[in-house]
Amino acid sequence: MDRKIAARRHGVTEQRAAARLRAVIGFVALVAVAAAAFWLVRSPLLAVEHITVNGVEHSSPQAALDRLGVVQGTPTISVDAGALEAALATDPWIAQATVVVTWPGTVDIEVVEHVPVAVVETGDGLAQVTAQGDVVQLVSEAAGYPTIVVAGAGPVRVGSARTGSELLGSLAFVSGLGAELPAVTVVTIGEDAQITAVVGEYQVRLGRAIDMGSKAAALVALIEYGVEPGSAIDVTAARRPAVTNPQAEVEGEG
Repeated sequence: MDRKIAARRHGVTEQRAAARLRAVIGFVALVAVAAAAFWLVRSPLLAVEHITVNGVEHSSPQAALDRLGVVQGTPTISVDAGALEAALATDPWIAQATVVVTWPGTVDIEVVEHVPVAVVETGDGLAQVTAQGDVVQLVSEAAGYPTIVVAGAGPVRVGSARTGSELLGSLAFVSGLGAELPAVTVVTIGEDAQITAVVGEYQVRLGRAIDMGSKAAALVALIEYGVEPGSAIDVTAARRPAVTNPQAEVEGEG
């Protein structure tokens, strides 16, 4: 074989061997870098160090954190913000939850809780309910909240939502009264879907669950105007309310 050809072939063989060696070295280096990166993101150096929760008064975000295993020392890469938000939403008190994960190791949770506006008398007793009908908890007493009595009401489950139009209308009514007025003692939803209420010293007829916010506004205006305590007030037609003053005590009775 010609010496030049042999030398050329030898050179080509060496080049190919060198190329294979560089490829192997590159692959090994890549695997090493990937392994180091995998170790780093799961190491204590990039683990959760701070968990902050804001907006909590009644809810228990810790239950969701425990369920998903989000604690100090959890690898930050393992914290799924969407999954944590979904877990927090199962708490009956939580209306909305926002989770922000910040590297290297901070989890910030912002909670917006439901606000109950009344208690509803149910087959289980009393349930605190929001203006949207969400049941946040069962209670033993009204504790200053307006009470809504629904004829034939069955048991409820905490975390469920009440969707009856009469109940939602009653909730809209008590929400529209304002904190300055006397508390609604009782709102009663009859079997005929007619609604009545006792507001402080006033007997109030509301009729059907239509335009309940306007009916609340009409009642507020009448009370602020100075309707005599003990009067019966009919706001079935919110724009044409009627007031019946209490009957004067007949002399000699009492």
